[in-house]
Parts: sequence; structure tokens; C-alpha cells
Amino acid sequence: CVRLYGEEAGVLDVDLYDTSGDVDVNIAEELVSAGHGMLPPSSSQSSQVVTSDILTRQNLTLCDLAAVQPQAADGYFEGLVSDAESPGCFHLQLAKSEVPKQIQDLGKSLASYCSSASPVKLSELSVNDLCLAQFSADRCWYRVVVCEIHEKSALVRYLEFGNTDTVVESSLRHFDKQFLSLPRQALMCRLHNLQSSQADGKWSTAASKIIG
Repeated sequence: CVRLYGEEAGVLDVDLYDTSGDVDVNIAEELVSAGHGMLPPSSSQSSQVVTSDILTRQNLTLCDLAAVQPQAADGYFEGLVSDAESPGCFHLQLAKSEVPKQIQDLGKSLASYCSSASPVKLSELSVNDLCLAQFSADRCWYRVVVCEIHEKSALVRYLEFGNTDTVVESSLRHFDKQFLSLPRQALMCRLHNLQSSQADGKWSTAASKIIG
């Protein structure tokens, strides 16, 4: 279960609850109790969200693809963690029965399109561009946003799940406008009013496991 407080720069500010047991567990409180997190010293919060300037260019960018909108009743909605980097950056999918089929149907359309499409050149891409990428683990095609560009590969984030992967040029395709109709399914989130207890401000691996 998720409590939504607001949104900043495309990142949802939330409380996350584990409702699998007899008693609902507030994940932020569990992180504080375990010594991994603490409340900020003041009520003002500093956002550490990394964003990129969106320039006018020929490729579609992340701002062109809308995110799915949670329907929060009294501030709450049902969500599932699809990827967890840290309590300050994790991704949720809405807990709706139709989501898996929507992603499956999209995957079939992407596979058909990418089977005949030419690879995109890395020199044609910029950070924050949308493209299509083949995931190394299952060889299926997904919608992605470019996070980093290297000499022979690109780091991309998969927009239906939130995970990242390094992809070579031959496993990238141009993003076609026909794939804009379904909103991206992974919502980037951070836990409300919580920061790492470590001196360097980074989240520990143990803290990230509590989220995931």
C-alpha cells in the first residue's frame, strides 16, 4: 500500500507499507528502527533528483511519454515495487490486474517492430531520449530512456519496471510514435521525509533490500 504526499520533478513522494502480514509495516519507520535512515534535521527537504535539460531535437524524449497516474483514494493507492535502487529512488507499478497484460501486449508489438527496424547509432542519441532496447536477460524488447552514453554502449532505464541495463548499439532501435499511447508503467518514488543515517548521505545495501 502506498500513501502519496506529492510529486516533484516527476518523482512521487510516498510512504510505503508492507501489508503482507497481520500488521501493516511502515517501511520508513522500519528503516529508522534498523538504523539505516533518519528524519531530516528540519522540515525543509532538499531534492536530490537528477534531471536533464530537455532540448528541442529530432528524437522523442521522456517528457513526450506520459506516466501512468495513480488514482489515490484519501491519499492512498495500491502499488508494487518493481525495482529498488534505494529508499531515495525506487519504482512502483500500480497493483492493477490489467498491467501485466498491457506490458505483454506492448512487448509483442515492440518485438514485431524491432525485428525489421535498423539499429540506432549511439551518435544519434542524447541523454533523456526515448528509444527501444533489448534486455540482456530475456532478449525481449522494451521502451527505455537513455541515462548515459558511452563509446560502445548506453546505460538505459526500462520504463515499465525502472531497472537499468547497459546495452550495445546493435540492441537499440529508434522510438516510434505508435508506442506513446500506453503510459510508462514504472513510477519513480522516494520515501517521504527520510534520509540516510550514513555520514556520506548514501543509502546502504541493507536499506535498499528492505525496500525491495
